[in-house]
Amino acid sequence: MKKLFVFAALAASLLTLNGQGQRVALIIGNGNYVRGTMLNNPPNDAADMAAKLRKLGFAVTTSINTERKTLKANIDMFGDAIANADIAFFYYSGHGLQYEGENYLIPVNADVGVPGDIPEECVAVSRLLARMYEANATTNIIIFDACRKNPFKGVTRAMDQGLAPINQRPPESIIVYAAGENDVAYEGTGRNSVFTSALLTHIEQKESFADLLLDVKKEVRDSSDNKQQPADYNNLTHRIYLNGIGRETGIASSVTEPQPSANRDNLYNQGVLLEKKKDYDGAVKAYTKAANLGSPAAQFRLGLCYDLGGTSLAVNQDKADALYTMSANQGYAPSQYILAEYYLTGVSGHKKNLALGKKILNDAVSQDYAPALELLATEAQDISAEESLQLLIRAANQGYAPAQELLAQNYQFGIGVEQNLIIALFWYTLSASRPDQFNQLETSNSRDQLLQMLTQKQVSQAQQLVKDWRDNHPAIAEWEAPMLLY
Repeated sequence: MKKLFVFAALAASLLTLNGQGQRVALIIGNGNYVRGTMLNNPPNDAADMAAKLRKLGFAVTTSINTERKTLKANIDMFGDAIANADIAFFYYSGHGLQYEGENYLIPVNADVGVPGDIPEECVAVSRLLARMYEANATTNIIIFDACRKNPFKGVTRAMDQGLAPINQRPPESIIVYAAGENDVAYEGTGRNSVFTSALLTHIEQKESFADLLLDVKKEVRDSSDNKQQPADYNNLTHRIYLNGIGRETGIASSVTEPQPSANRDNLYNQGVLLEKKKDYDGAVKAYTKAANLGSPAAQFRLGLCYDLGGTSLAVNQDKADALYTMSANQGYAPSQYILAEYYLTGVSGHKKNLALGKKILNDAVSQDYAPALELLATEAQDISAEESLQLLIRAANQGYAPAQELLAQNYQFGIGVEQNLIIALFWYTLSASRPDQFNQLETSNSRDQLLQMLTQKQVSQAQQLVKDWRDNHPAIAEWEAPMLLY
C-alpha cells in the first residue's frame, strides 16, 4: 500500500454522539447493481431526499451505490448516532426482497445465484430495526422504496415479490412501504421513482407526517393508475411534524430547530485544535459529533482511525470503508483518493474494481487533489509517459512531497524523461524540506549524494531553481496536518 498515514496517537475510544434534541437521517440509494437489474432512479432519489431533509434540519448521511459490508457498517453507525435522538429517519431506495419471512436490502455487489445466498449476500432489515430499537429515539421514521421486482433473473424459487409485513417494530415508529406488502413498486420515467417523486413533493408540507402521507399515497395511486398503492405501519402515540406545526391539534413533540452546517464545521475545527494540543480524547469526541452531523472531513479522520489502528480503537475495515464512503459521496477528495486506491490496487482485503476505482479517482483528480494526481500518474495504464509526467508536476507544484521525490528519481535515473541531475537535485531538495515527507532521511541521502556528484556550478543552478520555485509558490499549505498523507 503506497499511502502512509501518520497521525497523532488518539488515545481515547470513539464515543458515540448523543443525539438528544437532534434529527438524524441515513439515506441509501442503490442502483448500479453488478449482477441484478440496474435501477436509474435510486441514486437520484437518495440525493434529492438528502437535500430535502437537510432543509428540514436533519443531520444527513448519504450513501450511494453501497456494497454489503459498507451498508452493514452504515446501519451500525446510524444506530450509534441516533441514541436518544429526537427523530431517527432511515430512507432506502433500491432493490429489496423477502425470503422466508425476512426482508432484505440488496447491496450493489450482491451475488445471488440461489435463494440460499440471500442471507449472506444481502442485509436483513431486522439488523436496522434492532439498532433503532436499541437507540431509543423519540420518533422513528423508516421508508423503503424497495419493493421492486426480483432483480436476480432465474432465482425465483422460495422468493415472494415485494416486501413482507414487519411484525416487530421499534417503539414510536412509522414504517412506510412504497408499495403494499407483497406488492411491487415502479421505477419512474424521469429523475425519481413514482413513490419518491410524490414524497419529495409533499414532505415539506406544514402538517403531520401521517397526514402528508395521505397526499403522497393519493398522488402515487393517481400517477400509477392504481397499480401502486403505498402502505404504512404506524405505532406512534404522538403527531410528528417535519416542517413546523400546521394544525392547532396535537403536540409537535419532535419539532427541532435546523442544525446549520456551521455547527458541524465548528465541531470539526474544535477537534483539529484539540488534536494539536494533544487532547486526543477531546479531539475524538469532537470529530465523532461532527462526523455524525455529516462533516466529510471528520468522517475521513475517523475512517483513518478505524483503518490504521494505533489507538485504543480496534481496527475495523468495514467501519473505515463506511466512513470513507460517506465522506467521498460528499465529494471529499481525500476519501475519494483512499477508496480509489483500494479498488485500483486491491489492498486491505478489497476486491479490485478498476472501472470503479478510476471513476472515483477521476472525481478527486477533477479537484486537483495532489495525492490523486500522483496516484493516477503511477497506476493508470492508459495514459502516456508525457501525461504521467504532467500529472506528477501538477502534484509536485502543490508541494506534495511524494510527487516531488518521484520526479527527482525519474530525472536522476532517466525514467520516462531525459536524465537531468540538476533537476533531480532541485526536486530532491524541495521534497526533503517538506513537513509531509516521511522518507525524509532517504530523500536527504539521495540529495546529498547528488551534491557530491555535481559541480558547484550545477549545484548553484539547482539552488536557483529551488529559490525561484519557492518565490512562485509562497502559500503552499501543509497536508492535512497533523494527519498527513503520503
